[in-house]
Amino acid sequence: MHETIAGLLLLMSRYLREERGAAAVEYGLLATIIVVIVLAGIRAFGNSLQTVLDYVIARAA
Repeated sequence: MHETIAGLLLLMSRYLREERGAAAVEYGLLATIIVVIVLAGIRAFGNSLQTVLDYVIARAA
């Protein structure tokens, strides 16, 4: 059991030292920030956006 935990800790320490791991975390944070901004924009302009989309759909039909 101790060997398994030691192996897991070694694997985790290698992962944390890698630059690729840090870059992946940074990209994940960036994607999260973008999603939050988009959702806030949709929430703020939701009614206006819905009106425009309804108009476009009515004209296309």
